[in-house]
Amino acid sequence: MRIVSLLPAATDMLTAMGLAHLMVGCTHECDVGESSNVIPRVTHSRIPLGASSAEIDRLVREASATKEPLTRIDRELVQSLRPDVVISQGLCEVCALTPNQLQELARDFDRDRTKDTSIRWVELDPRTLEDVFQSMRDLGDAIGRMDEAHSLVRRLRERMASLYERHRGKPKIETITLEWLNPFFNVGHWTPELLQTINLEDRLGNPGGHSHPCSWDEIVRTQPEVLLFACCGRTREETRQEIEALSSTIPWAQLTAMANGRFLVLDGNTSFSRPGPRLVDTLEEIGQWLENNLS
Repeated sequence: MRIVSLLPAATDMLTAMGLAHLMVGCTHECDVGESSNVIPRVTHSRIPLGASSAEIDRLVREASATKEPLTRIDRELVQSLRPDVVISQGLCEVCALTPNQLQELARDFDRDRTKDTSIRWVELDPRTLEDVFQSMRDLGDAIGRMDEAHSLVRRLRERMASLYERHRGKPKIETITLEWLNPFFNVGHWTPELLQTINLEDRLGNPGGHSHPCSWDEIVRTQPEVLLFACCGRTREETRQEIEALSSTIPWAQLTAMANGRFLVLDGNTSFSRPGPRLVDTLEEIGQWLENNLS
């Protein structure tokens, strides 16, 4: 079987199932360990390295207005890889391929299909935590590896159950998780539900729905006990630099959580933005941080 993964979360799933060797192509954002120099990258981003949150926000708005996608795909390369399965997503067009791009790719294969080539298109579109687990099973079903998929879901649920038991009975902790800094965005979809596992109540979260802009005044009025930074697609260092750069215009000390050091900067590349196994990795990291800093 030959798989092209156009979704980093799906790449993470395949890797966690022990099936990374089946991938013949992936995106520029995928992490594939020792295979990183072997598996061809079939996409690239138009967003320049080192761009600030404000710059990226401007590019996203311009792309939305002009219908010019921010992610490009090498369709000829994908064709040359002769995939049996192509995995994509339909949740977010900001950091992934648009439906139009995927349709064009599908048409390429329709025109050039040979007798021994039959491509299966798999779209994963989770919005809740249970959807995330179901997408793992859907992927397993699509590639005929249900045993591996069920095993992965079972292991992740066991780790979450362990976290739940460690935090059960402790007081609820009011938090805000920021997905973007300029402008500020809250978190949605699976993240608020995930955080409840370790007694974190996201006061501005939108469970099961899209994230949306929020104002500094809203954040100050909420006065969370804990503040989490999980900026989509941004490394820890990039986010730290952004927080520092914004300090000239944002009075962070108005937030008790910031003044008392009760904030955590997460790797936005691999934390909540990927609806796959790394969600539980992130949850464990936050749980350990809470035990070390709030106990």
